[in-house]
Amino acid sequence: MSNRVEDLERQVAELQAAVNGLTEELVEMKERVRQLENEQERAAAAEAAAEADESTGDDASDTVSDAAGGERRTHSDDHVEVVERTDPPADTAAAPDADGTDADRTDADGTDDEVIVPDESPATPDAETDTSTQEGDETEGESDDNDIIVA
Repeated sequence: MSNRVEDLERQVAELQAAVNGLTEELVEMKERVRQLENEQERAAAAEAAAEADESTGDDASDTVSDAAGGERRTHSDDHVEVVERTDPPADTAAAPDADGTDADRTDADGTDDEVIVPDESPATPDAETDTSTQEGDETEGESDDNDIIVA
């Protein structure tokens, strides 16, 4: 009986070491994702600034707002793309109330963040594979990596 207990304790120790290693790897990957998202945001801001420099007069402000689109894209851990609005939509940019606040743009907690989730985004990589198979060759730029089937 003690031999069985020792085997189980050894397995527990191995599993705990595996969990610790995977946890550390997950933390490192999340940090890398944050760094890549920051680099992407900086590149988008630089591109918007370059486009603004090329335009003149009123066209410059229109180009900046069109290039940025007033939205910021983030990626969560479950492979769902979330779009957050960074500026108010044109129809809610009304004049402030008498007390100086804009009641149309603020939530109850005082923030004006609005989260938009696209309807057509697949929630899992498997769902993405299924939709790409159904669409056929309609989408461009997809690699053959989606042909892998996991049983």
